Amino acid sequence: MPKKIFGVRWSPEARQQLQSSIHHGQRAARRLTRARILLLAEAQGSDAEITPLRGVSRATVHRIRKSDPARGLPHP
Repeated sequence: MPKKIFGVRWSPEARQQLQSSIHHGQRAARRLTRARILLLAEAQGSDAEITPLRGVSRATVHRIRKSDPARGLPHP
C-alpha cells in the first residue's frame, strides 16, 4: 500500500469542535461523516481501516483526508 501523503493534525480546539459537532448530532449527515473520518484519520487510521468503519469507499476517505485539512476545519 502506498505511503499516506496527507496526514491529519488538529489543534485541541479544532478537535473539540469536531467532537462537539458529532455529539450534538444536529448537523447534515455529510458533515458528520466527514468529521468522523477526520477524527479517525488523525488517530493514525489508514484509509483501509476507516473504510469499513464508516461505510464509505477508500477514495472518499482519501479525498476527505486530502482536501479538508487544506481548507481548514469544516464549518459546524
